[in-house]
Amino acid sequence: MIIQKAMQCVRRGCRAFMHAQVDTSRPVVVPVCIKCGGPCAMYMGHAQEVLFSPATNLALDDLVDLALAGSATHRKLASVELQGLGYKLIGFHGCTHASAYSLVHGKIDVHRTKNTKRGPAFYVGNLYDGLASEWADIAASRSKGTAVVLGVHAADFDEWEYGEDEDDADFDWGKMDSEDVASDGKEMAIFETATYRVRLLPALVGDVVGVSWAGCPDHDKSCEDRNWVERHRMRLQPLWSQYETFEDFFQMWLYDRLSEEQESLLVKLRKAK
Repeated sequence: MIIQKAMQCVRRGCRAFMHAQVDTSRPVVVPVCIKCGGPCAMYMGHAQEVLFSPATNLALDDLVDLALAGSATHRKLASVELQGLGYKLIGFHGCTHASAYSLVHGKIDVHRTKNTKRGPAFYVGNLYDGLASEWADIAASRSKGTAVVLGVHAADFDEWEYGEDEDDADFDWGKMDSEDVASDGKEMAIFETATYRVRLLPALVGDVVGVSWAGCPDHDKSCEDRNWVERHRMRLQPLWSQYETFEDFFQMWLYDRLSEEQESLLVKLRKAK
């Protein structure tokens, strides 16, 4: 099958757009720019592969552009360069190709995320085939675009602060609403203060995170919610007095084992001044 694919020259002085015909039954070879002869990035789906020899002496941003086009070779080159700068793969983010282009060039807007338990943040999953792929497919379906899964690389992740909100912490993490953690994985919310230490690259099937998620909680309560409940234990005494200790009540709440009546009362108490 012959299809047309858009492509763009990655040379900063050119950036010309053009189209090329692609035979989907054969490995894709991306032609050079017809205007300047420079390397081009072809816009592909994340399930497609582009095979061609890497251009030499390219800046990291140019390598990223070619990686986003579908070149596994340039993706690996960019990954090696990031590792040399102290970055590690910490997770995956799903989006459309249009959003991916902005994200890989550092334009992360945490305020685009709304109605989430952990608040405004850049959200990351720990599994390629889990939440990230689901988010990518949902985003592509809504916008009729192309689904892309990005690898999220962070600098000095071991020094990041885990805490209540973006004012005094870099991230929060835990389980999403899904009960199937084994297949869907868990999520990390990276707050705005830490986004400048993040670089994104197109991910490859089989990529595994380079940092441990062992400390990630296996419940879906945010740091902010947990801290509020602990700070207001006296106000919540009508709820936990039926348990032996506040800690027993706290564990029941963490893992969604309260009754509907108890959950409703907790919501009312939190809304009350």
